[in-house]
Amino acid sequence: LVIPSLDAGDSKTFRKINRPHGSVSFDAMAEGIEKFSREFKGTIWLEVMIVENINSSEEDIKKLIPLIRKINRNRSEHCQYLSLFLK
Repeated sequence: LVIPSLDAGDSKTFRKINRPHGSVSFDAMAEGIEKFSREFKGTIWLEVMIVENINSSEEDIKKLIPLIRKINRNRSEHCQYLSLFLK
């Protein structure tokens, strides 16, 4: 079981929530999780933390959903839940 975390759909939000080291880019992180999810044969539970007024807007959720679908192709619970945030 692997539980990666994806809390943002763009670099600005990623930096605000996760406060990564300066050498860690959002694109590299997201691509890394996606690549890992294609190659890993075990179970992946993707953790998505929604923080009010930081990544909870409709625009933020719309950015997250396509990334989540790429990572968790066989599980749709995240996208179904996040769609509740959409107006």
